[in-house]
Amino acid sequence: MAEKRLWFGITVPSAYGTIIFGGWLLYDMYGSNIPTWMYLKIAFVVGLLIYHLLCGRVVAQLKRGEVNYSSMQMRFWNEVATIFLISIIFIVVLRDTFSWLKGLAGLIAFSLVLVGAIRVYKKMRK
Repeated sequence: MAEKRLWFGITVPSAYGTIIFGGWLLYDMYGSNIPTWMYLKIAFVVGLLIYHLLCGRVVAQLKRGEVNYSSMQMRFWNEVATIFLISIIFIVVLRDTFSWLKGLAGLIAFSLVLVGAIRVYKKMRK
């Protein structure tokens, strides 16, 4: 029941809001003259929306009692959204001084730190 309230009360409306208001803001600010860095941001937002749809499949599996994921897999899955969100923020903040190689290295390093933190957490729980 809680996942239903979370999904239909927060997650789905937020996804629609992102699409509607993000598209509106993009058109209002840039029209057809979209800067290059914005395409990368849009790609990450599309990735986040695909992640959102995949989470919807997990919610449906939870309803049917068919979830075959371990708690560790679900922890990793939970952090995918964090990686997307951090990437989107850094693209916007560092758009003028952004070195693509440094950005990619930072994203990989951040992802590795998250994986390490999850593994430490798992060991602490045992």
